[in-house]
Amino acid sequence: MRGEPALRRGDWTSYRGRSGKDQLFQLAHDQREQADRSAAEPELPAEPRASWERTDAGLLPYPTGS
Repeated sequence: MRGEPALRRGDWTSYRGRSGKDQLFQLAHDQREQADRSAAEPELPAEPRASWERTDAGLLPYPTGS
């Protein structure tokens, strides 16, 4: 949708934008992802982000050409 990887846990979705800033949305109350909750809930993106970084570190590099 936005071109950035998304992390989802329960009702929460987190994106790290091209600027490097995490955005956090509570889908149960904001299905269109208009109200960024990252400032109000700063601890929520940290755990899924750490989980993704651990997983990503174990993946093989994506081939970029022949």
